[in-house]
Amino acid sequence: TPSPVATPVVCDEPEAISVSPTSLTLKRLKSGDVTVTVTGRGEDDCVVEGETVTVTVNAAGKKRISLSPTSATTDASGEATFTISAKKDIGNARVTFKAGKYVKKSITVKVKK
Repeated sequence: TPSPVATPVVCDEPEAISVSPTSLTLKRLKSGDVTVTVTGRGEDDCVVEGETVTVTVNAAGKKRISLSPTSATTDASGEATFTISAKKDIGNARVTFKAGKYVKKSITVKVKK
């Protein structure tokens, strides 16, 4: 018999963002995925479906990485996935994910040889 799978509880207002992984190290010209989960007020494990998550990079970071897409809508699990691609320049980039007006979370992406 299959095990029951818990269906996430859906809510409307974003209250927090979690990012996985919490930091990322990429070799030049390589890429990696980052998954953002938007949670809200309400019952335990309340996720926000259909929320637009936008992503920005600090000025210095734009020389080191590119992002795809620059915004995404969360799915039924409250998740949106972004691909971060390293360019040729090495160093750090600060990537900020934002949902709603006030909820945001930043991670550091390190580009190395």
